[in-house]
Amino acid sequence: MRSAWLLVVACALSAFTVLAQARSGLPELRGEALTRLRATDAATYSLIGLAPLPQTKDAAAEYLADLFQDEGFIAVTRAWLDSAESGDSDGVYREWTRHYETTISAGVELLDDDDLASMARLGSMRLLDGSDATCARLMTATRLNQLDELPAYTEAELSDYFRILKRAYVSALTNQKPRPPITEEQMARGAMWMLGNIPEEQRARQARLLSSNFPKAVTPEVCADMKVLFTAMRQVPGEDGAALRRSLHLSIVRAAFNVDPPRRTVSAEVSGASAKGMFEPGAAPLQYPPTASHAGVVGTMVIRVWVDAQGYAQRVKTAKHDFKPAAVTLADGTEVPSYELFEPTVIAFYQSGRFQRRFKDGKPFPYVAEIPMDWKLE
Repeated sequence: MRSAWLLVVACALSAFTVLAQARSGLPELRGEALTRLRATDAATYSLIGLAPLPQTKDAAAEYLADLFQDEGFIAVTRAWLDSAESGDSDGVYREWTRHYETTISAGVELLDDDDLASMARLGSMRLLDGSDATCARLMTATRLNQLDELPAYTEAELSDYFRILKRAYVSALTNQKPRPPITEEQMARGAMWMLGNIPEEQRARQARLLSSNFPKAVTPEVCADMKVLFTAMRQVPGEDGAALRRSLHLSIVRAAFNVDPPRRTVSAEVSGASAKGMFEPGAAPLQYPPTASHAGVVGTMVIRVWVDAQGYAQRVKTAKHDFKPAAVTLADGTEVPSYELFEPTVIAFYQSGRFQRRFKDGKPFPYVAEIPMDWKLE
């Protein structure tokens, strides 16, 4: 009987050890990511957004090794691994890759204009430079599927790129405050100014290129259109020009990683009736904050918005909130109320859109709207 009990205890301890190893998972995940990076070109694109040249893979391996030693990355990824649905290394890697790409898509929006432009330049294989020689080499490489025809990256370019990429990724993981969103008005004004300086016979093609994702196939037409587009775009002055260029750079980087812009992952109603046209969303998406998602935070909040006579949000404040868990510990050990994780994206969302105007005696007047929001992980 005693031997049987010892055997049961030994099996239980062995199972606990295996479970603990599976739940930590960071060394296994790191090893799988490095193996996939070396073995397949698709993994290179999804992890770093650059052409899979030998020098690129070497630099990317250093980037991943550095990333897996970052304290913020370790804390958040370990928590994510504890909640991962898949049990085998292949399934965990696939889940993490999707999570990684989504985080990158959110993180690039946190970059300043110069860093984002640098990423877009390398992500497009310097197509933004407008060089005919670069376009010719890209077309040859695309047509013949020969990587050795692609223009090589310099060591300095790669070092700068991975520095920016890590900043974008870690910033999204730790829920950095988002930048002011690009408004539809800025985009419209900038596009009108730009298209007005493009020959009339070319405007339709440029307008289509501006409104879609960066093309993945390099053709003579793409080269010609991009050259015209960026020549005209560089001439757009002021904040409208900066917004226009930033929007296209975001499109280029997302296309390089083969990810779509963040989509709304929560339900949000304006006074219970957003479907009736009480609020028109703007350019800033309402996305689940990565830190809240990793921590499994769900719940409700009521947002109070002070709307001016023109329908724009002048002030946004959390009036009520009920989240589980009520607080989250960040990578640096700071404990913050869970609702504070959601406030930056909520404020950006409502300040980038427009509310329905209200009138009295034929004149618009300001008002206060209370908006119930329900955050659920899908």
